Amino acid sequence: MTAATTRQDGLRIAEVVLGGYTRQSKGNEASTGEQDSLCRDRSRVEEWQLYAVYGDKVSASRYSKVGRDDWDRLLADLKAGRFNVLWLWECSRGDRKASAWAILLETCQELGVRIYVENDGRMYDPRVDTDWRVLMSAGVDAEFESRKTSGRLLRHMTPHAEAGKPYGPCPYGYRRDYTFEGSKRIVHQVEDPETAWIVVEIFERLGRAEAISVLVRDFTERGLRSPSAGRKNDKGWHRDTIRRIAMNPAYIGKRTHRGQVYDGDWKALVTQSAFDKVQRVLSDPTRKTTRPGRGLYLLSHIAVCGECGGKVQARRRSDKANRAFAYVCVKGNCSALQGEWVDAIVRDAVIDWLSQPKVANYLDASSDTRVVAAREEAADFDRQIDEWTEAAEAGEVTPRSFAKIESGLIAKRDAALLRAAEMATHPTLREAISKAREAASSADPGAVLADWWDDQLAMATRREIIRILLSVTIHRNEGPSIGRTRLSWDEKIRHARSRLTIKVNEDIGL
Repeated sequence: MTAATTRQDGLRIAEVVLGGYTRQSKGNEASTGEQDSLCRDRSRVEEWQLYAVYGDKVSASRYSKVGRDDWDRLLADLKAGRFNVLWLWECSRGDRKASAWAILLETCQELGVRIYVENDGRMYDPRVDTDWRVLMSAGVDAEFESRKTSGRLLRHMTPHAEAGKPYGPCPYGYRRDYTFEGSKRIVHQVEDPETAWIVVEIFERLGRAEAISVLVRDFTERGLRSPSAGRKNDKGWHRDTIRRIAMNPAYIGKRTHRGQVYDGDWKALVTQSAFDKVQRVLSDPTRKTTRPGRGLYLLSHIAVCGECGGKVQARRRSDKANRAFAYVCVKGNCSALQGEWVDAIVRDAVIDWLSQPKVANYLDASSDTRVVAAREEAADFDRQIDEWTEAAEAGEVTPRSFAKIESGLIAKRDAALLRAAEMATHPTLREAISKAREAASSADPGAVLADWWDDQLAMATRREIIRILLSVTIHRNEGPSIGRTRLSWDEKIRHARSRLTIKVNEDIGL
């Protein structure tokens, strides 16, 4: 390290400490590795102390959505005074957003940090007016070029989208095949047999309102290939992965571009109705996203005590070899009843309700789309209310006008939410009603529904149906204790039924 370094214009810098920054860019320009070497060569030639070379292999474009971790670290070290000269291959490697570039220049100006631009072969001092002008002009030129590139890309992408051609990363569940017609590359997006069935399973299970956490745990335990498998930062299955798949219109053969939806030229993996059903599930404001998915007993923490109104909990006998259990009041042991008796009665109540003709004839498959549309309409009114509120706070409308506009928008929003609520049937219950419709055409609908309940439904789904459909109350035993008396199964059921109140919830719309 030299005691002083002389610039081309005669200015001297005492004890130069260099911080270099490299960034990836397209084309034939210097790569990050080449930039790193040039920065280190410059420090050796000039005998400058090198503090660190920072680098990001992502674009600095104003349109980039990927964070630049090393750039943020560089800015933090710069503000901490750890170096006094910033090395860049060219100004555009810093930032292509003119406002961000101006902030960098202002920071360097305030801290007395010079900028050495290798491609220009010279040192700039932002405190010198002529240097600041050159650097600022370079930043404006970089953003202008970025805007031109983006404009060309958008003009190219619009007809590409209108033709339904795939673009961007290949969605999980598909793969890309390429053919050539002369020098023109043709992209075909086709079903990936190794992962497409997983996408279909996701939509089927979410359509039944299964918790996303249950799917994450299940897919992880089964060792299913995740969308990030094989990548350096593979995180496996997680909630955001499932949600992104479930909300991607690519799986119904659609693609979006600048807010417009176009028909894709690839095969859909799921139907429009299945997609709409999942959107309604995920957009339901009453959905509990943290509900546990491993309930072991049908009515535990669902049924209530008829004495104190508290929840009941399933308790097994101390003899582990005996699988018998009872539902017991959690709050004060006010009531208790043999669990298998209660489960049998509640199961029959659900099957009896589903076997009714009015239930089997109820379902309207188009309601999912209408519910989603009504909720989106309500959300749009909320956005309008926010915009008018900002206008009123800025004094652009009078308080009296704002009050009138706001009340009208609130009324429209509430009407849209009411329509959504009136059309909505919980997706888990819709699944049960669909099964009831299917069973209605058989000779014995009750038997079909009983087999479905016993053999095909997971415990979590059964509990969800009961939670939506029924209110179950367990009362204290007011008669003589039956203890260990020898009763037939029918006698046990009659005793248990006399201590139960089962009501169909009125707010399910049937």
